[in-house]
Amino acid sequence: MNFLSTIDKLTNNPLARGVEFFWNKYKKKKITMLREVILSEIRQGDFSNVDSDDLVGISYRLQKDAMEGIAKNNLRLLCAMIAGLHNNNKLTAQNFLKFAQILEGLTEEEIKVIAYDLWPILNPQPKHSDETSVVVKNGVTEIYECENHKLWREDRENFIKQLKIPADINTIRYALLRTGLYFIKVHTSTTVEIYDDGSGNNAESHTGVEFKQSSLMEELIPYIKNVILWLD
Repeated sequence: MNFLSTIDKLTNNPLARGVEFFWNKYKKKKITMLREVILSEIRQGDFSNVDSDDLVGISYRLQKDAMEGIAKNNLRLLCAMIAGLHNNNKLTAQNFLKFAQILEGLTEEEIKVIAYDLWPILNPQPKHSDETSVVVKNGVTEIYECENHKLWREDRENFIKQLKIPADINTIRYALLRTGLYFIKVHTSTTVEIYDDGSGNNAESHTGVEFKQSSLMEELIPYIKNVILWLD
């Protein structure tokens, strides 16, 4: 008995036919989801200016991802990236794959953290001078939050509430370092206790870590900005 004859026997037995039925049902479901996402994020754009080999390669990659069970939000990001690259006349298989390998592997929590970090970038905070207004009434100084800053703050709070951001956000940012979308910036400071006579003692060093978006993230933002804040 060789390998081919074994495959034939497995294919022809009732169990195999049952598996084939459910596999075909699964494929139909995933292709339907993929079509819905494409219609939502890419729509019916004119791709006649895109190299046909590149278009076939990108389409095959999308179908492969769908068949392998990639989450809908990941597919939406991939399709949004395709639309963004196309709108900027940069849609090639090479440019697509550069980011596809990153977006395909993101977990739901990682996507939420990226959305959390990009919100203030895509929705800039009002200028500092517009945050508060000072009013003096009868010699009493009262400070009020300006309306535009209040609206910005409330929008931010509502977004975070709906996002249900994970509590261990920095742990997830550490995991995202593998993608190249983030890097760590280390801050070191020294504090010295000063005595009344002016002498100093007990110097202590403090190290802080800040997560920063990389140039790769900055390159990706224009392609996914219309989707990243509106995912399910």
